[in-house]
Amino acid sequence: EDVFAKLEIVSNSNFAMVNAGTGSVANPTGIHTNLWSDDSFHLSQSEMTEVTIKVRAADAAANDYKTAYLRIYKKSKDYSLKQVQLTYDTAAGQRVQQATVQEDNDRVYKVWISKSASNIDLEALANSLAAGVKIDGNTSYSMGGDKRNFAALTQEETVVNITVRPSDETVAPVTYQL
Repeated sequence: EDVFAKLEIVSNSNFAMVNAGTGSVANPTGIHTNLWSDDSFHLSQSEMTEVTIKVRAADAAANDYKTAYLRIYKKSKDYSLKQVQLTYDTAAGQRVQQATVQEDNDRVYKVWISKSASNIDLEALANSLAAGVKIDGNTSYSMGGDKRNFAALTQEETVVNITVRPSDETVAPVTYQL
């Protein structure tokens, strides 16, 4: 389904030149003003549309411009995890990276590590770029994925919860266990 948005980009200088679009965007020239707008900007079929914004000062050379990027994310009801990965140090000081931890059954992931493992890094990535992900112990959701370091796992941390909040907040967050 085609989705369109109204975009308006204004520089903070009345004399700057602005040009924007997707893909390869021409450098701003004298035909551009400090305002770029599109009343029916076509959003990508994918989850994210990246808009390239080029701004040039009025007294700057033709190739002297700044580039910025605007990322527009579509809301998604997807709360699934794309990947859960664990990396840790062994008692002998070797860094071990577990292959992607596999889902054992619905929303339960299992991995076995030595009791002497230390400096444990856990990373969880959502399928949806805009979903919020939070690993137990972290205070807020991170967009697209979350990381947490454990100095060592205590008896209480043998189960770690990973919560995914879809970007479409009409769907409740879902908790996975590791």
